[in-house]
Parts: sequence; structure tokens; C-alpha cells
Amino acid sequence: MRCVYSVLMEQIHQRLARLRKAQGLTAKAVANAIGEAESTYRGWEKGRGRKLPPFEQLCQVLSISVTELIVGQQPDFADALERLSKIEEQVRKLRLDLSSRI
Repeated sequence: MRCVYSVLMEQIHQRLARLRKAQGLTAKAVANAIGEAESTYRGWEKGRGRKLPPFEQLCQVLSISVTELIVGQQPDFADALERLSKIEEQVRKLRLDLSSRI
């Protein structure tokens, strides 16, 4: 398992190469899948390039979320759902308070 610190310090181009290799894909296969030249794709993996990579297409090919590519970890939906639940409860309380004032 990778050290959390190393994942946090990993740059996007390094992550792109790691995730591609983890899927067992070649740079040429990914480049073909997103309609780019292999040399362009390899440039992205080396941290250089004249244009931004097509993040959504890359993520589809690599079977990951854009968040995982950019941030280096999968989104924490459990935390988001917990926060949403708290907000819904606050809204419910506000509605009750407002209805009691009418």
C-alpha cells in the first residue's frame, strides 16, 4: 500500500502514469482511446505539454473519477452525505420555526 504522504505529494502527471499502469494499459492504448497522439499523451505523463489533457476522457479510460486524478484519492461520499443530512435537518428546523411564527 502506498504511503499517504507520497500520494499527497504526487503530482498529477505522476498520478496519471501510475493509474494507467495500474489498469495495465500502455500509453499508446490510452492515447488512442482519447484520440491523441502517443507523444502528446507521454508528454502529459512527463509533466509537460502545450495543452491541458482531456481529464474527463482520461478518467473514463482509466475507470476513475476526475477527483481521484486531480486530488489523488476517491471522493468521500460518506462525508458529503453526512453534511447533507445535517443541512437537511437545519432546513427542517427552520421551516418549523417559520411555520410557528405565521
